[in-house]
Amino acid sequence: MKNIILFLIAFCGIGFTSCDEREIPLFEDANELYFDLPFVNTPRDEADTVMVSFFFYKESVTELDVPLYVCLSGDLLQSPAAYSLEAIASETSLPQENYALGKYMYPVRQTMDTIIFQVYKSKRLESKVDTLTLTFEVSDYFKLGQKEYAKRVILVTAEALCPGWWNRDFSFAMLGEYSPKKMRLFVNTVSDEVEDILHFDELDPALQRKACLKFKYWLEEEKKAGRTVYEDDGREMTVNVIG
Repeated sequence: MKNIILFLIAFCGIGFTSCDEREIPLFEDANELYFDLPFVNTPRDEADTVMVSFFFYKESVTELDVPLYVCLSGDLLQSPAAYSLEAIASETSLPQENYALGKYMYPVRQTMDTIIFQVYKSKRLESKVDTLTLTFEVSDYFKLGQKEYAKRVILVTAEALCPGWWNRDFSFAMLGEYSPKKMRLFVNTVSDEVEDILHFDELDPALQRKACLKFKYWLEEEKKAGRTVYEDDGREMTVNVIG
């Protein structure tokens, strides 16, 4: 499953004797790369931060693709140009074996590019949140853009997290009291139909209810088969959705 996470400045400036409809000079400063800041809706994010959690995917998922949106300021490219990401060592705790960065080609005549890199699940991530802070490698062709937009912070984890949508109203009407075990079983049960569990609240309410009913029926079938599901404290696992 793919999980998923640019502007042009042009002007006629000092040093040109004329700038009219027939002659438009090119912007001659260095090309600069910076990250676009998309809307994100996760429990722990900030403006430049993206949360990537394996907890919201099936337990069998060990690799996730992370999208990043890259912007260009300067001239539109007339031919593709290579660029790379690098981790800022002083601001990164995620071990190198837990991620893979690629080599990328910025496309011609585009102010925005979408790139993908991979993060890998490990036992370590089940009990902590690691940080991966990325920036661009400076080259003869590309420089860093404005400092505030020149890095992206990725928080990577597999530990149990309560999503923001599992609030009091959702508990009352749908799945009852949150527990990490219930969340894990819910994800395993409905992830074939619900691709993005982290943003479950953005689904149509009818689809939300359908997913919760599927989990309810699974619990009932387990009980009929003599495999009653219990919470870690010994109580039988139940949900509140009616149907």
